[in-house]
Amino acid sequence: PLLLKEALQVMASPALRNLATLAGNIGNASPAGDTLPILYVLNAKVVVASINQERVVPIEEVIVAPRKLSLESNEIIKEIQIPLDTFSHILFEKVGGRKADAISKVSFTGASFIENNIVKDFRIAFGAVSPTILRKKEIEQKYIGLTKQELKQQKDQLIESYVSLIQPIDDQRSNKEYRKTVAINLFSHYIDSL
Repeated sequence: PLLLKEALQVMASPALRNLATLAGNIGNASPAGDTLPILYVLNAKVVVASINQERVVPIEEVIVAPRKLSLESNEIIKEIQIPLDTFSHILFEKVGGRKADAISKVSFTGASFIENNIVKDFRIAFGAVSPTILRKKEIEQKYIGLTKQELKQQKDQLIESYVSLIQPIDDQRSNKEYRKTVAINLFSHYIDSL
């Protein structure tokens, strides 16, 4: 998918990009993992295998907490399945100390499909602002079927529905107030860009 391709070009250094894997990013289970908000927005599924069985699990059910997966001790990530959905408006933004080779302070991914001025698909995910990637499909669903203008008119209400969910922490990379402000600003910018 184009969204993943564009984001991978701005992540890490060339050396790391040639060694790192999507499975490693998932297995690390960090809310600051660069590819994770993208994989959440793309509705990625993780094929998990053991000697006894293989199962397909939505990514949001694999990562359950920082550094914690729902995998059994004898399971490994075998494959990542990414549906080839079509989007008319995509955005991935990573805010870090440097453009590459830095852990995200905040990241944002938006993917929408607007056709004939109608919002047919609308997906939003935030990284590094909660214990796991923040994506709320039930909020997204409320805006599908609106015109683009109606969506933009409801921007304040839409942003407000995420404000209480964005709960970053203070750490050595940044403080929670900065992270929350930046996350909301990135979201606002995405809606304005539609």
